[in-house]
Amino acid sequence: MTRVIQFLNYVTAAGFVALAVITVRDWIGFRVASRLYLALAIGLLALVDVISEVSGILPPQVTLVSTEISIVGFMGAGYSLLLFRDILVPLKRRRSRSGPPLPRSSAWSPWYCCSGSGWER
Repeated sequence: MTRVIQFLNYVTAAGFVALAVITVRDWIGFRVASRLYLALAIGLLALVDVISEVSGILPPQVTLVSTEISIVGFMGAGYSLLLFRDILVPLKRRRSRSGPPLPRSSAWSPWYCCSGSGWER
């Protein structure tokens, strides 16, 4: 049963990568902002899926870095989907002026709190 689950995980990762390639090719053909955001979101989700599959065979030091890359990639995919949604159904003006959520998020907080001066506001 474990081999079947592992095989299905590989199939899922390959499907995400194929979908990412198709959406990037679609964006290159049309060069529209909505397709860019969609391709970026699907590509980042494919990256997260591939990293999660590869992290099992990596040494522990590299696994920590790959986990951080996965977190940032997942947040980037969410932000790309938000921008894609903004093109289809515009957000309120107050929401769109608030800027990208990444610097204020919890994934960036260790670097923000532990760095010398942090980001300048």
